[in-house]
Amino acid sequence: MMTVSLESIVNVWWILGFALWTFFSFYVVRKYEWFHPTDPPEFFPFSARQFFVIGAALFFAAAVYFASFLLAHTLTSALRASPVGGILSSYKDWVALDQIIGIAVGCGGLTLLVSLLPADLVAIVTGTSSGIRKWARGFGYGVLFFPLVTITCWIVSLVSTVISPGEHPPQLAVDLVAGIVGTSWLFWTMVGFIVFLVPYVEEMLFRGFLQGFLGGLVHPLLSTLLTAAAFAFFHYSPLQKASNLEIIVALFVFSLLASRLRLKENSVIASVGMHAGFNATSMVVFFLQGPS
Repeated sequence: MMTVSLESIVNVWWILGFALWTFFSFYVVRKYEWFHPTDPPEFFPFSARQFFVIGAALFFAAAVYFASFLLAHTLTSALRASPVGGILSSYKDWVALDQIIGIAVGCGGLTLLVSLLPADLVAIVTGTSSGIRKWARGFGYGVLFFPLVTITCWIVSLVSTVISPGEHPPQLAVDLVAGIVGTSWLFWTMVGFIVFLVPYVEEMLFRGFLQGFLGGLVHPLLSTLLTAAAFAFFHYSPLQKASNLEIIVALFVFSLLASRLRLKENSVIASVGMHAGFNATSMVVFFLQGPS
């Protein structure tokens, strides 16, 4: 008589659930014609002033992002060397604090940069509609499409394991969160930032400034592809070794969906919500599986 372990039953339920969830997400994509591009824009719709200012804004947005983490690293290094440096013990605790400060500073910096733009350029960056309903709708899409992105990652992982059977470390963010579980206040702060602030910072940078700029230069479908590629390769890290392939491909799929939602809803807030929903689902799965 064959015996079935509880672990096997749980794994089967995970697979069936992900399969059903993925089927439904494909149905939504097909029903609402997400990848039917809009009419191509007129040739070079930016005025000379808009082209110069929005191009400069894109440059400064990227500079603000990187400068935020450089400042955060400087602050945490000084704190670590100070008499109160013993408040955090492990290396990952300090890296987490470094990331939290960088995200917070970047969030404030990008918000300030948007507030300085003229009204017509704010619309190019953020879209012409916003609000909690846009965010909530995007959040739902983020939850809905999580299995699709996860399954993409699994498939690429299987292929990359065959091609490169060596070590496949997890994504750095996942490894960092797992490493600070013991530091409760830092852990929960990081989880909150991952769900709420990281989506805002990354979506404003990519779906806001980058896609807003590209949208005035090329066909919307091409701007979607270019933004998705930039977002995916932005997460490349030598420390992730062979895992880079699965992470980049999975994030490219995610970014295609987020970029398309930004166009469909004409709102970067919607893609922020989608990113938040995706990250929140990732955290739920992390808790259900338990940190390794």
